[in-house]
Amino acid sequence: MKNLKVGSKVKVDFISESKTIYSGKRFTGSGVVDRVEDGRVFGRLDDGQPFMCFLSDVDVIEEQGDKMRNKSHIDRFDTYLQIISFAIENKRRISSSDLIQEMGLTLRSAQRYLSDLVKADWLLTDYSSPRGYMPSDKAKKIFKVEV
Repeated sequence: MKNLKVGSKVKVDFISESKTIYSGKRFTGSGVVDRVEDGRVFGRLDDGQPFMCFLSDVDVIEEQGDKMRNKSHIDRFDTYLQIISFAIENKRRISSSDLIQEMGLTLRSAQRYLSDLVKADWLLTDYSSPRGYMPSDKAKKIFKVEV
């Protein structure tokens, strides 16, 4: 299958025959490829559910992957600023679901942006489930919010 590589956005539709707890379960939806090996595709659906299937069970979604690869550094910077601003404007913890609704991001993109902002100390997380995020003192200082 051409253009299938780690990080590719794919659509899957198959019934698991793995003789595990997932046997007989139908996997359908879009997701991201984590590994391609021995004619099998390993990845996770947008809802976080892991999957493993044959190459014939996936279709590459071209436009979404191309859109992300062509996103400039300035566009990404703008997205990070929008997320920090959104976190500061809300007087409560925010979640990836909030970013999906407010900004139209995919679940995986929202999770990646939030994780990056935590690593850079712009957001703090409470590690509960579902995970929540609040602006850090660093973010509040830059955006001139009382600490």
